[in-house]
Amino acid sequence: MNYMKFLVAATSVAACSVLTQTASFAQNVVVFGGSGSSALFNTLARAARTAGFANGGTYTIASGNASAGFVNDPTTTVAERGNLFVSWSGTAGSRRIVYYLSVDSTVGVRAYQNNAALGTTGGGSFPAPSGNAITIPNFNTGSFPNDVALPADVETTIKSQPFNAGGTDIAPASALETTQRTFALGYSATNPIRSSYSTATVTPVAFNLSGRTSSLFNIGASPVVVFVNRTDAAAGGLGSSDANNINRFTLAGFYTGDFLRTSDIIPTSGLSEKFVTANQRELLSGTYVTFEFNVPQSIAVNSSQENGVAENPLNETNDTPGITGGRRRVVGTGQMISSTNTVANSLGYAFWSTGSFSANAAGNTKYLTVDGVEPLRDAYVNGVYPSGSDITFKNVRNGSYPIWAILRLVLPAAPAGDLAAFTGAISPDDVVPANELLVFRSFRGSGTISASNGIVTGESARGTDSGGAVFLINNEINFSTDTGLELTGFRQ
Repeated sequence: MNYMKFLVAATSVAACSVLTQTASFAQNVVVFGGSGSSALFNTLARAARTAGFANGGTYTIASGNASAGFVNDPTTTVAERGNLFVSWSGTAGSRRIVYYLSVDSTVGVRAYQNNAALGTTGGGSFPAPSGNAITIPNFNTGSFPNDVALPADVETTIKSQPFNAGGTDIAPASALETTQRTFALGYSATNPIRSSYSTATVTPVAFNLSGRTSSLFNIGASPVVVFVNRTDAAAGGLGSSDANNINRFTLAGFYTGDFLRTSDIIPTSGLSEKFVTANQRELLSGTYVTFEFNVPQSIAVNSSQENGVAENPLNETNDTPGITGGRRRVVGTGQMISSTNTVANSLGYAFWSTGSFSANAAGNTKYLTVDGVEPLRDAYVNGVYPSGSDITFKNVRNGSYPIWAILRLVLPAAPAGDLAAFTGAISPDDVVPANELLVFRSFRGSGTISASNGIVTGESARGTDSGGAVFLINNEINFSTDTGLELTGFRQ
């Protein structure tokens, strides 16, 4: 187990009432109820099943359903919608329940801190299940119970209690930083971040990190995969065998608005002119933050994906006559993959997931190495997505792949009882388990929060590690032995 005490805030007796490890309606017990990073959706669903919380029933709905569940945050009217799974064991009045709403990391952190809960449109009931949305690597999803209608007592229970967890692929301080940055760039409730491909929007909502005491539970490390549409296999197209690697300076250039052409990627002279559409996530996304600090806003590049952005929605493909390339904004992992899968010679990035990069979702794409480093296999195989034992994450384990982050849960301080038992049942899949990582990212201070890596000191891991320099865990141990200090404040 890898719990790290993150933040302790003074609380009143009334505030403490929301921090219990489980919550109940009659005798129903919420063992785990959370929202946040989509990268954790399948892992948590598997844990619910293997820990026996799907024996009574399983219910899943997709975010496209207008009546689907959303984050009901008492501080805002913004409804953050996403895929939802609910699993339970037992019978009415004595059920044990696990549920998770897939939104994004910043929303997961904010929802936890703001004592948010699940809600439904107009306060009505959840809709009929929309089919099993759970994808588990090396697992037959058909072995899950068929989806059934959500029992009324389960619905009442999960809508009446604040989330007791938040899922995130960035540290809570990073979630707060990117929210503040989004406001500073002029986005707001009246000017939300808009998608270039649909009517989807993302609205920044204020929060702080003192709303509830919390701790962090590390699940595992996941790479952000850089991928391209492969349908143009002719010379100069990103589907050709010559397009297989991109160095991080070139990669940054596509997202800072400096590069536009496939010939910026393919190291061959005399190519015909073809333009690249660079799909870019919304600022509040943990994927955006991880990519931002490891590539364009790294120390070496020192720029940003927001460099020169002057329109909302961002859509540079229409800005200059005769040029069909440029940056476009997507909202959510699903739209990132579907858009890159659809638009010829397009470029995208997303946290790895077997489900996200399935043939059905991403069959027109292939992935690239970055700086010649393979993120998924031991050796690159023409950008074909691996599966099963072919996924080794060798270069994430050793820290040589440049774009990765740790997937975490934000939990109440010192989790115990049912909640601790459930997190102990999580078997990381599609990631490098936290206890198998040989490396860590250096934390740096954020606002009033001082930095600590939390490896050798016995105190909390504090601050933000987005884009932190990568060190061996042994480096930290030896450095601390020799100096009494930590390797904090270092950037990639």
